[in-house]
Amino acid sequence: MLRLDTTFNICLEDGKKKEKIIYDSEKMVVIGEMIGNIAHQWRQPLTVISAGATGILMQKEYNILDDEKLEKACNSINENAQYLSETIDTFRNFIKEEKVLKEVVIQDRINKALGIVETTLKSKLITLENNINYDVPIKATIVLGELEQVIINIINNAKDILVEKETENGTVTINLEEKDNKAIVTIQDNAGGIPEDIIDKIFDLYFTTKGDDSGTGLGLHMSKKIMIESIKGDLYVENTNDGAKFFLEIPLN
Repeated sequence: MLRLDTTFNICLEDGKKKEKIIYDSEKMVVIGEMIGNIAHQWRQPLTVISAGATGILMQKEYNILDDEKLEKACNSINENAQYLSETIDTFRNFIKEEKVLKEVVIQDRINKALGIVETTLKSKLITLENNINYDVPIKATIVLGELEQVIINIINNAKDILVEKETENGTVTINLEEKDNKAIVTIQDNAGGIPEDIIDKIFDLYFTTKGDDSGTGLGLHMSKKIMIESIKGDLYVENTNDGAKFFLEIPLN
């Protein structure tokens, strides 16, 4: 017969294993979404590079290629190739960034997240309103990469609901303020808000309003977990007249 403390330890280990599986699953979801975002970011530069190279060949074939046109086309190809390289660096840094505590500027971390999602928002005809003040840097000591993951999760969630509801003039608005020794990031959409009968459940494990093939219910749950357990802050949501507004509270140094 198992002793009580042995049974407790077994249950504890099982809980840790399940938690790791959930976290790893969420990480794969985030990586998949980021790959989708990067694919959108790559399309236009690749089109420009292809058009530039094709244009050079055609102009050469018809003997109308001069030095000025060649230089202009080559510069355009190079600029867009550099952009593609920077996009890959952003993705690589996000995935491989060491999970260590470091003093960071909150505005910089928000920009890293926005750089990953903004092209996808544009492709869905969703406007990103960035109302952040960059004149006064707000600093906090947090685990690198995790605040960005939460921001990406919430913005992608807003994007999905705006698309699902076919919201006219869909908008995601992001703000940042310092209050009571906290940095408070707010992310709001204009999709009409979350039904009152489920608003208290959206951070629950596996809860999702999407179909079985569209959502895992992990994103908001893991975002809440990261904000509370790792960043030592909080994440909550309120309905406004326009839509859902998420609050990310980050304790300052």
